[in-house]
Amino acid sequence: MVETVNIGEDLIQATVDYIVKPGKKDYSQTAVIFPNKRMGIYLRNKLNETIGTYYIPPRLFPIEGFISALFSLNFPGYTEIDDMTASFLVYRSMINIRDEDVMVLKPELFEQGYFQFFPWCLELMNALNEILREGCDLNRIPQSQFKKFVQLGDYFKNYKDFISLMPVVAKYYLKYLEEDNFATSSMKYWKINQLIETKSLILPDGISRYVLAGFNVLNKVEQRLFKLILSSDLTFKKFLINTEIKQISDSYSPFHLQDRTAADLGYNIEVPDNNLSWFDHSLDIEIYPTPNFEMEMMGIYRIIEKILEQEPELPLEKIGIVLPRSESLIPFVQAVCSRFDTNSVKFNISMGYPFKRTPVYQLIDSALNLRINLDSKGCLIISDFMNLLRHPYIRIMLSDYNSDDFTQLLAIIDEIVVAENMITSPYPDLKDKVLNYCKSNHLTPEFAILESIEEILLKPSTETFCNLCKYTKTILMKIKNRKKEFGYLFLDDYLTTAATALDQMVNFQKRYELELENYDISDGVGLLKYYLSKISIVLNGTPFEGIQVMGLMEYRGLKFKHLIVADVVEGILPENRKYDPILPNDIRKILNLRIYSEWEKLYEFGFFSAIMGAEKIYIFYPDYMNGQKTIRSRFIEKIFYQYKKQLDVDENSYTYYPQLKLTVSSPQPVNAVKTKPIKAMLQSPDYYFSPTSLEEYLTCPLKFYYHRILKIEQLQETLEEADALHTGNIIHRFLKEVYE
Repeated sequence: MVETVNIGEDLIQATVDYIVKPGKKDYSQTAVIFPNKRMGIYLRNKLNETIGTYYIPPRLFPIEGFISALFSLNFPGYTEIDDMTASFLVYRSMINIRDEDVMVLKPELFEQGYFQFFPWCLELMNALNEILREGCDLNRIPQSQFKKFVQLGDYFKNYKDFISLMPVVAKYYLKYLEEDNFATSSMKYWKINQLIETKSLILPDGISRYVLAGFNVLNKVEQRLFKLILSSDLTFKKFLINTEIKQISDSYSPFHLQDRTAADLGYNIEVPDNNLSWFDHSLDIEIYPTPNFEMEMMGIYRIIEKILEQEPELPLEKIGIVLPRSESLIPFVQAVCSRFDTNSVKFNISMGYPFKRTPVYQLIDSALNLRINLDSKGCLIISDFMNLLRHPYIRIMLSDYNSDDFTQLLAIIDEIVVAENMITSPYPDLKDKVLNYCKSNHLTPEFAILESIEEILLKPSTETFCNLCKYTKTILMKIKNRKKEFGYLFLDDYLTTAATALDQMVNFQKRYELELENYDISDGVGLLKYYLSKISIVLNGTPFEGIQVMGLMEYRGLKFKHLIVADVVEGILPENRKYDPILPNDIRKILNLRIYSEWEKLYEFGFFSAIMGAEKIYIFYPDYMNGQKTIRSRFIEKIFYQYKKQLDVDENSYTYYPQLKLTVSSPQPVNAVKTKPIKAMLQSPDYYFSPTSLEEYLTCPLKFYYHRILKIEQLQETLEEADALHTGNIIHRFLKEVYE
């Protein structure tokens, strides 16, 4: 039932080998279930290559798709809903919870309404989704005991009531979903789990063969579902594990995770009787520390350039690039992809990117900030107005006009604002000042631009939340209809993602007829911006065309000749999951949810299975990111440890431990010349060494030279809030001025 495919072998090919039979053309009775959509694309392609002629394909399901198919079969008539609607049902659950007919939570938490409570709703919804997806048995938790346990716990005060009510909220949440015939992804998992426990789950008709491939770890619902399939009387069922069999039982090995997965399904994997290490010492690995993130991107570009020069006939899809954090995607595209001729070197990008980091979000943020003050006070905040007009996408929106005229008008408004020290102004007054200025200086820009700005950005109604969403979408559509000639990167993806989210919000309000009493635009703006800040843009790319760029977990089961892994530092690989105030670890254990250490093992497996499935590996880690010192990942330390262990083995065992081709690349030493002015400065009685500067010198003399002597400051990303260094500097300056 459970079989292993060695990590160095091709899991896709092995899966196809189990499916395909000589001379057979009809595979409609076979179902293949796998972890993600990407693996399904590769399976379909490999099937086409193997069979070659017309055939009836098997049914291919990513696990989410299979759960959805089972849910539709067993619970017909449900409609899948978006996060806005789901979050409102969470809100409805909270305000209807009663304990012996007495409201448990303080009414003032809710008296301002859903819009103010929305950030809490999203947090609670995410926690509830995790509980339901794991198939938590809510009935087995005694509410009174659970509540007492939470009240005695050391949790954030504001979260205690919510934690104590979590099982009850989950029941209400499910109740409202079922009453409205609504479904979410997590609710589907929970309902399927209920059917498995009552032995009433109906599997799809016409399927007699199941192949389950590529799963590293399973949640509780998936375990129960796969055990049901594997224990059934079907003609054929196979669970394929892609692992390193040599030391799968070694708890230190990252592949031990799959030994547990097999055990959860009721199977033991036979391990060969040997003393081989789980780590393949014949791997060709190069590890590159870089001074900062920018140099890391440059290093990746150089590696790709070198590969293409040395192997001009190599298919581009044999090169894989792992970007473990989505925030690195756009810098990667700008620093790496843009340096190549896109006609000859293509990149297939298949990962998400936070919408909050896009220029479209910045445009929406500027437009909404402008409208808050305009609608509440009748005046423009000039700084907000100018920030909006300077956004590059505004030129797209106004592309019917001459760009030079728009630039001239911006310069005129700037000059008026500076001359009059203007902070606020009604728009008609500002427009009159511009016209008078132009007349007195004999300037003739196209004044229709001012009218268009007013019509698009200032006049539309924002009296209701629906109007606010429509106003925002109108701006985006003005840009979308004129974008072709500008060629901004991923602009169409940005606009489509934002427009879809805005449509969801409009439909949500229409569905529940939610109109705020005493509507305040700041309420609607806050909800709209918060919701948009939580969504991601999904870039699907074109499979089998170009260098493959994905997140770490998308590489499950895929093999490449060259694999480049970026950002291999602590906090990214493995991800630093912050303390969860709603589902802390002890609560997770009670609810039988995964804790952080289990996620860490999953990242470790993903990393080592990816590199051990490639022929040549390039690992990059920057010393600094966003101005902060980094620590190279424990995964790199594990590689070094395994390499060093090799030196101590018995010489007769060297046939089992071919030498690891490990190159640790670092820049050549640079000598700083002490010129006469520098010597004079250092020897001056007015010059002193602070403790920080001495620490810097001991850590890196060259950094001391650049920073303390040449006064070169490292470029830092502007933060939304002051960090510890800035806060400390402000306090020092304040105390100095007070006491002097």
